[in-house]
Amino acid sequence: AVKYRIKGPDGHVSGGPMYYLERGAGKKGLAKLYAAACVLASLGMGNMAQSNAIAGALEEGFSLPPIFTGVCAAISLFLISAGGMHSAAKVSEKLVPVMAVGYVAACVAVLLLFPQKILPAFRLIITEAFSTQAAVGGVGGTVMLRAMECGVSRGIFTNEAGLGCSVMAYGESQGAEPGKQGCWGILQVFIDTIIMCTLSALAILVSGALSTGKDGAALSTVCFTSVFGGWGKGFVCISITLFAFATMIAWSAYGQKALEYLVGNRFCSGYRVLFAAAAVLGCQLGLNAVWNLCDSFNGLMAIPNVAALFLLSGEIVKEKQRCFSKNTRKAF
Repeated sequence: AVKYRIKGPDGHVSGGPMYYLERGAGKKGLAKLYAAACVLASLGMGNMAQSNAIAGALEEGFSLPPIFTGVCAAISLFLISAGGMHSAAKVSEKLVPVMAVGYVAACVAVLLLFPQKILPAFRLIITEAFSTQAAVGGVGGTVMLRAMECGVSRGIFTNEAGLGCSVMAYGESQGAEPGKQGCWGILQVFIDTIIMCTLSALAILVSGALSTGKDGAALSTVCFTSVFGGWGKGFVCISITLFAFATMIAWSAYGQKALEYLVGNRFCSGYRVLFAAAAVLGCQLGLNAVWNLCDSFNGLMAIPNVAALFLLSGEIVKEKQRCFSKNTRKAF
């Protein structure tokens, strides 16, 4: 994204899968397919899934009706999304670091309260993954496909690796070294999935929240409420709300970028209205319906982007070697 980004007449930089598909791989058709899929995904995973999580958290924690949450989110998104990637970056850089540190601290506090349950929780995860029941289920084609579908879709949802959307932000970064930006991308996935998701899973298991039968945002709410009481409920509800809202703002910028690639700036105002309306819809739909929409749109994005990664694999190797050579090591 950094290597093949372009600079517009106004000096603004744009980068992303659309540009490296067209300029790097020479596949303009795939670039257009990706851009169209990104617009759809921005309404699904980048919007409805997030607004659904916000609505679930605020309903569980503060008994706020989903329609109220949806309307408030829609108004806020419409106003902020007019600023594009710049506004998304400004909001995210203020919200995400503070909430990430706070959330990690809360998870660690839960684990410190139940230190004797940490190893059994790890043991449960491993034994359930490799149990006889899991093996027998894996032999069955339908069961195996369903397990892969759930695992891959949730994995993508945590860090967006392979979708190519987050590289739009990297493409507009001030850093001029492609390899360095690639390393930041690796770190992003590590923090998201290895640290945040593992801590969340362990906190849920050691607190006993899994036995409540809750899912989605409500499961995390029950986990922290059972340990910290009302304060824990309020904290996790606010955390989920801010994390999800920051994600929605970023995806509104991704969707606008993709739309601009396809048709220019003509329909950006209409897109912002549609994006705001999708937030209201996401608050009203059931969790399974939202996930099914997200999985479909994510697949449409992943196919052309993964194809680009294979087509440009030689470029990736060269950039990696150049980045870690003695001459460029000082860039870090």
